[in-house]
Amino acid sequence: MKYWLLLLGLVSTYALGQVEMKAIPEVITEIDSLTLKIRAEGIEGLERPDLHQIEQHFDIINSQTNSQHRSINGTVESWVDYSYKLRPKSSGTIIIRPITFGRKASNELTITVKPIDDSTRRQIEESVFFETELTVDPVYVNSQTIYIRRLYFAPGVQLYNTLPDGPELQNAVVISLGTPSTSNRIMNGRTYGVIEQRYAIFPESSGPLAIPESSITSSVRLNQKGTFRRTSIKIVAPPTIIDVLPIPPNYPRNKPWLAAKNVEISEAWEPKKLNFEVGSQISRKITITAYGNTAASINPIARALGQTSLKRYPRKAQLTDVTSADNITGKRTETHTFVPLQQDTVSLSPINITWWNTDLNRTEIAHLKEREITFYSHEPNLVERTTTSKKQVADPLKQNSLAEEELSSSPSADPL
Repeated sequence: MKYWLLLLGLVSTYALGQVEMKAIPEVITEIDSLTLKIRAEGIEGLERPDLHQIEQHFDIINSQTNSQHRSINGTVESWVDYSYKLRPKSSGTIIIRPITFGRKASNELTITVKPIDDSTRRQIEESVFFETELTVDPVYVNSQTIYIRRLYFAPGVQLYNTLPDGPELQNAVVISLGTPSTSNRIMNGRTYGVIEQRYAIFPESSGPLAIPESSITSSVRLNQKGTFRRTSIKIVAPPTIIDVLPIPPNYPRNKPWLAAKNVEISEAWEPKKLNFEVGSQISRKITITAYGNTAASINPIARALGQTSLKRYPRKAQLTDVTSADNITGKRTETHTFVPLQQDTVSLSPINITWWNTDLNRTEIAHLKEREITFYSHEPNLVERTTTSKKQVADPLKQNSLAEEELSSSPSADPL
């Protein structure tokens, strides 16, 4: 009981809290920064301020929080100091409405951001800037365009933070095309260092697709009326809009949509022949290559054997993407193992892959021709050999007997 009385007495001695907000300085130019200080006294000061309205007008460069407690003549005081370094996003008069902590509110602030003069603006724009480019625009849905972002900077410019990341898009697949490249270029008689980033973008729905702005902070040395000063500048790559086209109306509606610069289909047999012994294992590997698209865009090969003279054991398809500076090449590889069950001649149907040529804007077909394969056993061959040379019969008979023994001793499960 004594404990609770003591605690209540301690709480009652807290000083009544208030919230104070100030900006240092209150008048700046659009390339300067200011410090916003908020002091929240009393218990309410333990809360976090809502900075939504501030973030609409300023970039928060850094922040600090400091809590203090003190007791004077039995009166306990506590407060929290919040300090934010801000950089304006644009010029104009900015009014910061009172910030609340519980039932208490701060004062209102008016900050004036003056535009820089034309000479200073020109110095900045000629010292460091972004350039963006789309290799294909408009682009078909689920097809490739390359987004290129180049940062130009003159000698003496210092880059403070890392390069911006690749664009984050909800309705598109974005793939980085390697690490940023560096080079030097001369523009208007001035040498610039150039850092280039490349991203392959595959829109997943038609309509406008917005790439948001990106930025980096740099330090630029400015000459303002004969006085040199170095200032921190935020350099922005403006947003980019991609015009995404739907599937063309003349593309076959009963075929999977595949858009690429080129599509190839090839096959490889192991053993490398088209006549095989009954009971042997045959491997057929079919590879579909799409230049300018990913392996995930290539649909599985639809085919049915329909023969009873062999068994087929499919393996899991392998999907591989190969990136270069200006392209993605996707490969889908399907491998099937066949086991002939009896002597026969089997025809494997041709394989056709319908695709859209993004360079020529037309429908094309990648074709793998029909294959005829023959299955045989050793028995006919042995009879033929005995009629020509009795001396040659012994070894083949022995080898065939061993081969049959090995085949019969092997398990009948999936050879994979």
